[in-house]
Amino acid sequence: MKRKTSSGRVLALSMIMAVSSSLPAFAASWQQDSAIRDARSHSSWTPDTISAKGTKYGPSAVAAYMKRGTTEISKELDDEDERNEIVEDFKERSGSTIIFYTDIDGTVDQIMAHMEDLINNKKDAYAVLLQFGDTYNASNSGDFQKAIETKDKIAASVEQKLNEEYADTLDGKKRFHFNLSEVAGGEYYCYANGKLEYQTMK
Repeated sequence: MKRKTSSGRVLALSMIMAVSSSLPAFAASWQQDSAIRDARSHSSWTPDTISAKGTKYGPSAVAAYMKRGTTEISKELDDEDERNEIVEDFKERSGSTIIFYTDIDGTVDQIMAHMEDLINNKKDAYAVLLQFGDTYNASNSGDFQKAIETKDKIAASVEQKLNEEYADTLDGKKRFHFNLSEVAGGEYYCYANGKLEYQTMK
């Protein structure tokens, strides 16, 4: 009986120690979650991000939480937040514009219209963000190569037009190059940025 009692005590003590060791992690998790449970009592949220269990949620997720009362957001909201963050960051760049791809010629025309406006107003920098949307996606076989070929054709055409139409305005031969990137969800986008120097500027 003593041996059984001793084993029982050891087992009980082990269980208590296991539960105790997990309490700090549970408490931390509970504190993080409890920090966002009262979101419904706020008409607005400042700052516009919340976090729980080490995950940071953007404005779309916060809005969804305040509407549904859950932090279990869809992947689409995460992707939307990342796209929005890229766009908002790009808007702050000097001489920036955001263009949605239509076709090669139409996209070139949009870019050239923006560059013409910058050059006519003697702006010293340009930044072009081109979004492919549903045209190309990383989940589709072959789309990566198609996106590369398309952005290179657009960039080559823009570069040629810049050097032909503004040879007497811009200082030196102008290069125009797109960098291709992938946003969450597999959507491709590309960007180009650089300086605009004029023949009267030294």
